[in-house]
Amino acid sequence: MELPQTFLVKKGLRKLEAIDIGGSFNINPNDVIDLVKTTKCLNECYASGLGWTDVLLQSLIDSFSGRNVIGLGLGFSQYLTSDGLLRALKSCQNSLQQLALHFCDTCIESNQSLANLGSLLPNLKVLDIRGCNGVNSIIPFMDARSGRLGNDDSEIEQFSDDEINNDPSYGSIRCIFLLARYTNISKNSLEETNAIYPGKFECIIDSSGVGRGVRR
Repeated sequence: MELPQTFLVKKGLRKLEAIDIGGSFNINPNDVIDLVKTTKCLNECYASGLGWTDVLLQSLIDSFSGRNVIGLGLGFSQYLTSDGLLRALKSCQNSLQQLALHFCDTCIESNQSLANLGSLLPNLKVLDIRGCNGVNSIIPFMDARSGRLGNDDSEIEQFSDDEINNDPSYGSIRCIFLLARYTNISKNSLEETNAIYPGKFECIIDSSGVGRGVRR
């Protein structure tokens, strides 16, 4: 495959809005960064398996240059850290709707690191955390999305149905679709989450649902 920016220029694809080049091992992250700089309309970039680091991810986000970033795919990035991910995504925290971090257990290493994403990205609709086996519950993530984390993040508050029904902020929690196969999230854990947040999430922990994670 030609370098992305050369291909775009030759084919007249400067108005491209979304691209998926995940697993294209003859392309490196700097090629993707140049691609994003070349286009003016691109706001979805799925580029898993290319070896993203904290520094390279920050450069990628900066290359969007004020555009609303809607979707990112960064799977199989074993050099990304949780702090680096949060720093990079801060500038697109209100626009990002789809995020793929499958097999990125260095940045999604625990329930708390997942909760940090929940707090940062209020408009996220699709999240892929397959293979992040340090996660065993999405309750902290959902609590963070609803702003219910207390001062002590290690203690997740439980709410009764009456508290939920009388809480005006509850209805504003956006529904989210999660792909979570190969994590340690169990059916019992999801039942517990559903008791607190009924109808506010769908989490797939088996082999189904992958195609539904692609939203256009």
